[in-house]
Amino acid sequence: MHAPDAPSSCALAPGGGTAPVGGIGALAMTWIVPVYNEELRLGGNVDAILRAAEARGDCEVLFVDDGSTDRTSERLGEMLSGHSCARVIRYEVNRGKGGAIAEGMRVARGDLVFFFDIDLSTPLDYVASFREAFCASDVQVVIGTRLTAQAHIRHGQPWIRRHLGGIFRRLSGLLVPDVSDFTCGFKAFRRAAGQRLFGMSLVNDWSFDTEILYLARRQGFRIVEIPVQWEHVEGSKVHMFRNGLMSLYQLIVIPIRYGLGMNRRRIRLRSSS
Repeated sequence: MHAPDAPSSCALAPGGGTAPVGGIGALAMTWIVPVYNEELRLGGNVDAILRAAEARGDCEVLFVDDGSTDRTSERLGEMLSGHSCARVIRYEVNRGKGGAIAEGMRVARGDLVFFFDIDLSTPLDYVASFREAFCASDVQVVIGTRLTAQAHIRHGQPWIRRHLGGIFRRLSGLLVPDVSDFTCGFKAFRRAAGQRLFGMSLVNDWSFDTEILYLARRQGFRIVEIPVQWEHVEGSKVHMFRNGLMSLYQLIVIPIRYGLGMNRRRIRLRSSS
């Protein structure tokens, strides 16, 4: 199952060019791809991302190296040579996936900002249907879901990951009702909304998705879910038990921090720096 490739009338201008969609301008999209010690997994997926971006002609690609200790940045630099639509952002100290996406979001220039994983566990075909969802002007956040009847799982996770993930999902649902899938790695934001949410965020680890969606609801942003095709790809950097315990802790403190005004103070401090 793939997302339909044919966009509706609000997605294409006469002659095939990109038209404004719900306020989308000339640089329609930024794609953020977080990477950490991926030297051996870059391969054809980087080429696929670059081909897709250049075929569109209306987006930039930001590969954010989250403090890799291998040659990830060097290899990316070699692969991106001659591709003006893409660049590498690197910093020395590992922050976590949420921190990497926040760094990309901070400098994003596209009117819509996507993030997805380097393993392309959800096909890039879904960019079109996600972009289509923003035709509704009140939609600020669009997220993939693997957990509805219309979704398609080609290759599922191992039993332990699936069941621990289910516990995390149910607990996250106490904070953000009516969201079926918090950790699907294919999400998109209007740039202003994404920069506000990640500017407020205090979580960099595996549970950052839940905090971002919690903040989105608290800000009154409309969230739309789209069923996607997904497959498990080996090579995840998540340590299930260690990261699972930290995630449970975060689920407890996310609403406490918000209630104490810590997220709002965070964005004020970033705005003044």
